[in-house]
Amino acid sequence: LPDWVPLEIHGDVEAEVDKTYALLALQEMMLDSVKYRLLDRPLKICISLGKQEDQEIRITYSDNGRGVPLDMKERIFEPFVRFSNPAEGQSTGVGLYFVRNVIVAHKGT
Repeated sequence: LPDWVPLEIHGDVEAEVDKTYALLALQEMMLDSVKYRLLDRPLKICISLGKQEDQEIRITYSDNGRGVPLDMKERIFEPFVRFSNPAEGQSTGVGLYFVRNVIVAHKGT
C-alpha cells in the first residue's frame, strides 16, 4: 500500500486464520481501492474488527472510492468479471473472486 494512503483500523480481535491468504485478500482489496479511487479527493481506507453477540467475528472494509454499481454487487465476485473500463488499466477480473474464496474458506460471508 502506498505511504500516501491513510489506513484506519478499528477494533482488536483474535482468530485462527490462514495468515498468508488473509493478508493477500486484504492486500487485494486495498490495491483495488487505490486503483479505482476517485482522483478528485484523497483516498481513505477503513477496516473495522469486532465480535458479534454470537461470538462470530465481523471484519468490515470500506473506502471512499467510487463504489460498485448496484447491478454488479454480486457479479463482481465471479471470476473474470470486471466493471471497469479497459482503458483504466489492466485487470484480470480475479482479484475479488480470490477475496471471496478466502472469506468462504474461513467460513465467512
